[in-house]
Amino acid sequence: MMTTSAVPRPRYWPALDGLRALAVLAVVVFHAGALWLPAGFLGVDVFFVISGFLITTLLLRESESSGAISLAGFWRRRAARLLPALVLMLAGVAAYLLLAAPDLIPRFVQDVRFALFFVTNWDFILRDVPYFAQWEPSLGTHLWSLAVEEQFYLLWPLAVVAALRLGGQRAVGLLAAFLALASALLMGLLHVPFTDVSRVYFGTDTHAFGLAVGSGLAVLVRVRPQVVPGNRVVLTILGAAALAGIAAAMALLHEWDGFLYRGGYLGIAILTGLVVVIATTEGNPLVGSLSWRPLRWIGRRSYGIYLWHWPLFLLPAPAVLAGMELPEPLGLLLRLGMLAALAEFSFRLFEIPLRREIAPSQGPPLPRTRRLLRPIRARFGSEFPGVVASSLCLVLLGAYAGFAAAGQQAPGPETAALTSEQTTSFAPVTASDSEFEAGVAIPALESLAEREPAVETFIAPPGPTGANAVLEQSESPPKRPASGPVSAFTSDVVSIQYEPGTAQARPVPETPVESQRVLAIGDSVMLGAANTLLAELPQIRIEAFESAQFPEGVARIRAEVAKPPAERSDVVVLHLGTNGVFDPAQMGELRRLSIGLDRLVVLNVRAPRSWESFVNEQLAPTADWSKVRFVDWHKISADRPDWLTGDQVHLTKDGQNAYAALIAEAISI
Repeated sequence: MMTTSAVPRPRYWPALDGLRALAVLAVVVFHAGALWLPAGFLGVDVFFVISGFLITTLLLRESESSGAISLAGFWRRRAARLLPALVLMLAGVAAYLLLAAPDLIPRFVQDVRFALFFVTNWDFILRDVPYFAQWEPSLGTHLWSLAVEEQFYLLWPLAVVAALRLGGQRAVGLLAAFLALASALLMGLLHVPFTDVSRVYFGTDTHAFGLAVGSGLAVLVRVRPQVVPGNRVVLTILGAAALAGIAAAMALLHEWDGFLYRGGYLGIAILTGLVVVIATTEGNPLVGSLSWRPLRWIGRRSYGIYLWHWPLFLLPAPAVLAGMELPEPLGLLLRLGMLAALAEFSFRLFEIPLRREIAPSQGPPLPRTRRLLRPIRARFGSEFPGVVASSLCLVLLGAYAGFAAAGQQAPGPETAALTSEQTTSFAPVTASDSEFEAGVAIPALESLAEREPAVETFIAPPGPTGANAVLEQSESPPKRPASGPVSAFTSDVVSIQYEPGTAQARPVPETPVESQRVLAIGDSVMLGAANTLLAELPQIRIEAFESAQFPEGVARIRAEVAKPPAERSDVVVLHLGTNGVFDPAQMGELRRLSIGLDRLVVLNVRAPRSWESFVNEQLAPTADWSKVRFVDWHKISADRPDWLTGDQVHLTKDGQNAYAALIAEAISI
């Protein structure tokens, strides 16, 4: 049995702010590129459960107190809670882009259009935008979760009203349980292992179970409060075990794990629901731990932190635009400081005033200021903390924007300006520019000091593999590769065992390298080195595309092997895996296909992402295959930072030269 104190009450629960803090910190750490938390994105699912629990609790409370639910009032409160801070973030990013990177405005306008109507997730689904394998992410990528929540807020109150009329609160609970199971089942049915998961991850229909679980638990603890144990020790053990399970999942799982999509996400939602229920009871140590003041401070500002962290991580620092060198630890600290200031600014001047106007009884009062500040506070009243926070934030923003404007107007001679070609995939870009794409977990888009002269190559939107654009050369190396659509592959890197300085003199092959027909299949890494490869290997045919995936490369090799021997390439170079994992069974098919080739050159990958080791472990056995030359690109490039751009994936001019030389070496041996 449980005591009455265990029943959740319609009031402020400080422990839920602590849980929000842990969730948003996990997301921030994940997006900052920390490899030790590969599943930090699960923090979003924690948010979903908390939101479902609180929203349904409010709806049931209103129904109990007034006998009805005002849908217009509910939607008005939700809009007032979410829109002002969102508009502030969008306006701030737009202002920064106008000063620092005006070429990015058109793409950002597209993000704003979908964000304001809370349909970002469906926009990404319809445009086949990947979430986990983006090297050039949108500034509004993180807004997909807000879209899912707002769509739920639009439909769920209607369902609650209908269920209450038909069967009371028990009907609401049964409906929530049905929706949770249906959504999780649909995710499992639509998920195809080792393929892009964007459809099931972004979809409201496939990712709403967290909100439904929270809603169902809100009903359960009101209808059957005895399900919550009254023993404080039991509550603490259960809550601590659930938190440990969530933390273990974040540290051990990866976005490609099929377990997540076939019950794993639902399991995380249930564990979170258990923590939420325990956090809303009284008299157990877990509540005290989650109510720790620093956690509550972060949790109350979690919405602003979530809104601002992604643009701050993605946009280049003003110091970089101004031609200053900025060590990564310092750059990260600068971004985190700005994140705290902007979140406080949003919280004090937007979220708290609206909360007081619309729901003055919700939330704790503002903290008191120190005695020395009392005279000043008396002048400004209770808004003094907001005045201090906003003043500090405006000063920081002014300095930030000033540096950005200086960098935009007078870039240093060795500083590459941020252009739309570097961050968009729907416009013509250059082969060398394709190396500056940004990834989902990259702290920033950093420009490089050294760049090759631009070489224009049209990058077509992803499409069928039949619409391939070819870069090839039949006579002398051209100054520019031929323009045209590029094949829709996804990137996976290939490599060859080679120790710089220890290689034997290149033997003269039976067929000179210059006259061999070479087919090179790759992603944006290879695309960036296209000119150098063309100069090194006159008969090469390059089929590379941004975000190309390993399965598409295997399919292309299958088509090549099916050709008559007279039309088949003498050598096939495969460098894919940079953009994600693939089914290990495809390595068996690749081995069978390699028998039908004269020579296959395979490179492994350098991609500071959670899947790097998985991909390289799958590619390593090719070193022992007959007719295969394996290039250990990961090892060779490990001690050569001068070969890699700021994302540690794409190539500088020196890197392109080394990359082409390694491939030529592998072909000639």
